[in-house]
Amino acid sequence: MFPLGDHLAVHRASAIGCLNDSPDVEPFRHRSQANQANRKVISLRHVPRFPHASLIFSSGVAGSSMVARALRIVVVSEDRQYLRNGYDFFVACGYEVETQCDTIYRETDRFHKNDLLIYDYVANQATSHHSLYKIAVVSANRPDHVRQAISEGADDVVVRPVTPAKLLVRIRAAAAILEARIAISQQFGRDVRNRYPGEGAFLGTLQQTIEQISIHGHYVCATMFATATEDPQRYQTWLQDLATTALPNSRIFELSGKRVAVVTPATAPEQVSDWAAERLASASVTDTTSTEQAVLRVSGSFVTTRNEGTSSEQMALVLNDRLNLALSLGEGLLIDEPHENQWLSQQPTGSIFDGMTARDIMRPTTIELPDNEPVGSALEKMRLWNADIAPVLTSDGEPCGLIRVDDLVEVEDPNQPIRQHCLPNVPKVSWDANFEEFVALFSSNDSSWLEVLQDSHPVGVIHCDDLTSMNTPVMVSLP
Repeated sequence: MFPLGDHLAVHRASAIGCLNDSPDVEPFRHRSQANQANRKVISLRHVPRFPHASLIFSSGVAGSSMVARALRIVVVSEDRQYLRNGYDFFVACGYEVETQCDTIYRETDRFHKNDLLIYDYVANQATSHHSLYKIAVVSANRPDHVRQAISEGADDVVVRPVTPAKLLVRIRAAAAILEARIAISQQFGRDVRNRYPGEGAFLGTLQQTIEQISIHGHYVCATMFATATEDPQRYQTWLQDLATTALPNSRIFELSGKRVAVVTPATAPEQVSDWAAERLASASVTDTTSTEQAVLRVSGSFVTTRNEGTSSEQMALVLNDRLNLALSLGEGLLIDEPHENQWLSQQPTGSIFDGMTARDIMRPTTIELPDNEPVGSALEKMRLWNADIAPVLTSDGEPCGLIRVDDLVEVEDPNQPIRQHCLPNVPKVSWDANFEEFVALFSSNDSSWLEVLQDSHPVGVIHCDDLTSMNTPVMVSLP
């Protein structure tokens, strides 16, 4: 757990997270709030890597009506060791985790709902939570339980034995499905209950301000806050303070999901980021000794550009990318819930890759191509099978490299054999190789790809970025 006095900070994103082809985006700078005196310390619980108490980037992707946040998972089982292992693993992955040592999922009264339920299926299990994504874990010798679990509302079924690493693949798929479900039901525009305009006006104003850069020569700064509190009056008081202290020519927008966006043209971006840090600090300075006062949690995001070719959608994507980067720095959420999971270890142990093999991380390949396949024919087959990359085999059936769609589309002669365009020097690794074995191949070989083999036959690939993405929590745009 980081010190309470240093938990309001801005992190430098370096070159990572800048706009594509937009070199004028200002880099993220590190700064901590020095004036944190007279702060009362309360009993806190640490949830790793989820930003509420610190100024970290929030999602502002165009078309999304909700702030991106960590996936909330609840694991239900009678096996306490299984719960401990799962809790440590998923917390290390950056998720919010709750465990229940029981046979049936029982919802607790909380200010927010969980997103994903992982439970041991022992028949006659059900939950009334209509929006919860459910993964049932069933015994391999009970195929009847698979059918029953699906008929009773399970969204996914996993057969034992199952490790947390294998469940992680299903969880990442569930996150995408949950976002799609929610996105269908969301509507954009101004909420009549809000004082300020909403999403459409925000993106339109941001785009208009960007287009005026060439005329006025200023920077365009976009700041976004995500708030959470059980007391609407506390939110309104903070919003009024935000408007009162806003810099000249700022425009404020109330987005769905209790988000507030501010667009500010400025000659010095530091003024805007300093102001954002102060607004975050003002929300955190409260009398925590009062049990009757509702907690107001605020997280924030900030990005700036001086490139008139930038789009509002690009700036929104940068906010999302920088959120993922900030989460990887290990900052966390402070919650005054000291009794939750009190019998479990409060800190994750070991690496999230412990016990993980190449097949747990690899991208399965859907097509194989002979090395004498013409470029034009190979392109058609890869597009038919929706494959971005495919293993290439010799006439003897031996793997001899990988071929990517991006390399083929640049070839002018469609009759050339694809062997001339294969990725060279791709290391090969067995699909049951552990993490320490295959990760070392990236540093000892000049290749960003690994080819995964099962019984000397290609079954998948691993890119070096896959390891980073597995270590980065899935951020979902959910209410």
